[in-house]
Amino acid sequence: TCLPNYYLLNNTCLPQCPSHYYNDNNSLTCQPCSSPCDTCTTFSKLMHRLHSYLLPPRHRLQNSLPQTYYSNTTNCLPCDSPCLNCLTSTMCSSCTTNYSLLASNYTCLLLCPDTYTSVNQTCTPCSSNCYTCSTLSLCLTCPSNLYLFNATCLNPCPSAYYPNTTTAKCAPCHYTCTTCTNTSYCTHCSIGYQLQTNFTCISTCPNYQV
Repeated sequence: TCLPNYYLLNNTCLPQCPSHYYNDNNSLTCQPCSSPCDTCTTFSKLMHRLHSYLLPPRHRLQNSLPQTYYSNTTNCLPCDSPCLNCLTSTMCSSCTTNYSLLASNYTCLLLCPDTYTSVNQTCTPCSSNCYTCSTLSLCLTCPSNLYLFNATCLNPCPSAYYPNTTTAKCAPCHYTCTTCTNTSYCTHCSIGYQLQTNFTCISTCPNYQV
């Protein structure tokens, strides 16, 4: 046993228990903290009598906080999975592997919602004209009334392309057209071609020059 104000640990009497232990004033011994606290204490003598050992949430946090736990000012409390770090048990501030943080509601998601893409495990808004995207500026799909062309969303489509409402993409006109409403309905013809009444374009060159 030790003198008053000293605590026994490994057959040595100490004035203060080291990290990962707390001073047990009842037994005058150093008792181990439960993970993840570096230093800890009991709530009260009553709490200590009610529990032969204390779970991590019942230890008071004194120093730095480990991952997957948060502090409610006095206690180490576990984050809910898949939070890596959190503000409360359900408010994530970073996520475990394969999850991305949606900061607007502090949740971790396997897939970011539409109009977002994952950048460094954070759901980040796509370019303003994308509906879904693979990077911030490379669109995969477009909002209503816009059409996908070379990973961007446009309306109108560029020359020699028309808006395909089925695929929501800019599709190429027939090679003889400069503008069209579909692949077989030209509205303007390329140089050297003439628009016909059936909205096709035919060559204006004599047959022997074709």
